[in-house]
Amino acid sequence: MIKVDFKPKTNVEEYLTNDFNTRLYYQLTEDEKYKSMFDVLKFFNLLYEQFEIVRTNIEKPISVTNHLLQLGLQKEQLHYLLDNLYSLLSQITNDKSENEIYRPFKICKGFIAKEYNKLDEELNPKKVIQDVKQEKKYDFEKVKEHLETIPDLKSKLKYLLEIKTEVKHKQYDWGVLRSTDHLNLIPNIDLEIAKIKDLLMLESQPNLPKGITLPGELTNSQLVLIFFYFFKQNGLEPRKNIDISSIAKFLHLITGKELTNVINSDFYKKLLRVPNFKKDKELIKDLETILPMFKKVQLNEAAKMIENEIEMARSEIKHSNKK
Repeated sequence: MIKVDFKPKTNVEEYLTNDFNTRLYYQLTEDEKYKSMFDVLKFFNLLYEQFEIVRTNIEKPISVTNHLLQLGLQKEQLHYLLDNLYSLLSQITNDKSENEIYRPFKICKGFIAKEYNKLDEELNPKKVIQDVKQEKKYDFEKVKEHLETIPDLKSKLKYLLEIKTEVKHKQYDWGVLRSTDHLNLIPNIDLEIAKIKDLLMLESQPNLPKGITLPGELTNSQLVLIFFYFFKQNGLEPRKNIDISSIAKFLHLITGKELTNVINSDFYKKLLRVPNFKKDKELIKDLETILPMFKKVQLNEAAKMIENEIEMARSEIKHSNKK
């Protein structure tokens, strides 16, 4: 394993810079179950040293696991360390989609979770039964089953938002993390929410002429590509001579999607790299979706640009396959 140059802190207050560490501090100083388990400063130094070791050796899950098991800790201490180490690692991936997470990172987390589960079943057999009950609540398939029993769209939307908020609030609760695939649950709920919002929008506009495509029927990627090629046909290129933050805000306006901070907007992030914000196969699929729309309204110059981009993407795929 690769060694890390970790410098232990000498004052526990240096760690009290976020909610996660503050919660740990109170747990280790006030909770009867934990306050005699570790010296507070020693635990923080131990936790963050292991965190750095795991991150540095993320492609060596067996070596990392063996290292953690050989720290010489008592079972209760190792159980507590693995619990909080997993939570720390989860903070890195909570705001990323499944495809954006580095695969060795997921594998290494899985090894750590497996060792934690072994200890958890040994130390807390009753808790395992409780987690099984909780799993039904936070399993997406169970969420979908309950969704089918709700009669109207607004009530469905309210239920999904409540579940999403509850899971977000409990993102560091091991019972939630281990009883469901937390990284997939929120994105799946978001997809259902988006679908229901689109259906509500359609209900509110029942007499639209045939052939009109609503923004809600297109993905964020497709909408960004439409704006990109429309502006290019008219001599304006996002990032070069037109402000992409304004385009992102307008996309939020026409789609009705919530905007908190433009920097965090999915539209803005895609505009930073448009048209190359996806792998070639995925990009081709989106380009082929929007190409007929440009042809239909005779935006022929933009359609030609899209066709050229499709050809370049196909060439890239052929070149990659030859390697």
